[in-house]
Amino acid sequence: MSENPDANNPIPPELLGRAPAPAPEPDRYSMDPAQQSLADALRITYRLLQVVMLLLVALFLGSGFQTIGASERGVKLAFGRISSSDVTPGSVWNWPYPVGEVVRVSTAQQVVNVWESFFPRLTPDLEKRPREQLANLKPTLKPGTDGSLITADGNIAHTRWEVAYRIDRVTEYIDNIYQPDEKRIVRAAVERGVVRAVAELEIDGLLKQVASVEEGGAGSTGALSTRVRSIAQETLDAARSGIQIEEVILTDKMAPLPVYKTFSEVTAASSRAAQQREKAAEFRLHTLNQAAGLANGVLLSAINEYERASELGEPDRAEQILARIHTIIDGETVTDESGREVSVSGDVTSIINEAKQYRSTVIAEARSAATTFQAKLASYRENPEVFLANERRMAWEAFLANSLAEIAILPPGTGLSILLNRDPDIIKELERERGARQADQTLQERVQLQQDAMEAKKMEDNGN
Repeated sequence: MSENPDANNPIPPELLGRAPAPAPEPDRYSMDPAQQSLADALRITYRLLQVVMLLLVALFLGSGFQTIGASERGVKLAFGRISSSDVTPGSVWNWPYPVGEVVRVSTAQQVVNVWESFFPRLTPDLEKRPREQLANLKPTLKPGTDGSLITADGNIAHTRWEVAYRIDRVTEYIDNIYQPDEKRIVRAAVERGVVRAVAELEIDGLLKQVASVEEGGAGSTGALSTRVRSIAQETLDAARSGIQIEEVILTDKMAPLPVYKTFSEVTAASSRAAQQREKAAEFRLHTLNQAAGLANGVLLSAINEYERASELGEPDRAEQILARIHTIIDGETVTDESGREVSVSGDVTSIINEAKQYRSTVIAEARSAATTFQAKLASYRENPEVFLANERRMAWEAFLANSLAEIAILPPGTGLSILLNRDPDIIKELERERGARQADQTLQERVQLQQDAMEAKKMEDNGN
């Protein structure tokens, strides 16, 4: 009799409401060798498959590790949505694709050249030629090919620009900007800014731009470049691009080719005039400093006030100002416009000192003459004949001391007939003295000319 009561029952146990009997465990010792080898192979394959699956899962999860460079920022995505923004440089992990992704964005400075948008299309050979020759080689502009700008006064002009920018707001950049179109978007924004900024400026103001990127007045590149940068940045911000323009540089500018030479002549003349004005200002300052030292401004202002008071008929005020001028010239310390304490020096001091010395000399000579006269007057009153004889003797001695005087001694009672003729020795002596005086005068004039030339060259070198 079988140990299993359901072994001979044709009705399945499930229909009888009983649980089915467990399947008997195969006895590997009761299998034949072929079945036993097949079972072992299947078991080993299943274990290997489990190991491989675990390795694949580990590799899948490990592929989520990414490295963000020092000049990059990252954004983590999960199922297409941003889960973490502005991830700093370093090693980060996120769910691998297609579940998630780490998008890396370079924040290094990028450069875009706007060279052809507003400039005539030139071949490499024409680029090397002087601009004056291009007027003959390319006398017209072809619409759609050659770029240009319209200035505020209705003239045509050409410019080239260079733009430096970087990605500042990574989340906005990823949401709104298609990376392959990044430079085209920046270029379009800058072109819009250039068109608007140049349309507000006349052509003379544009062509007088200096090569500088610092902010300045209407004649400096800084003002125009700042305006272009502001308009372009407004455009990019309105598009929520996340791009920040750092610098806009005007690299080249020129008038239309047919009139380029005329504009160049005007610009050159203006430049020469500016240099001459600068040299004149330097010469004026040098002359004033040489005349009155650091106090030249105070002294010149006082002189102008004196002349104005005299013209307005204000004698009292003019006298007060004149007294102040004399005080300044005498060396009193005064305060200039910048608050410095200065005093008169230079030629004014030398002239004043010479005048004072001359005055002292004249006074001393006059006093000496007066003293001599008083002494002679006393001698004359005591004995007029002796005094006159003494004066005649001194006058005769002074006359005979002249190197040109000749003395002839005749015996008493001898008649004398004198035939006057010019003494050749005296004539030679006179000619020699005159030649010496002329030589001295010529030498002094030559020295003065050399000094003036050296002074002019020094001023020119300082101006350059």
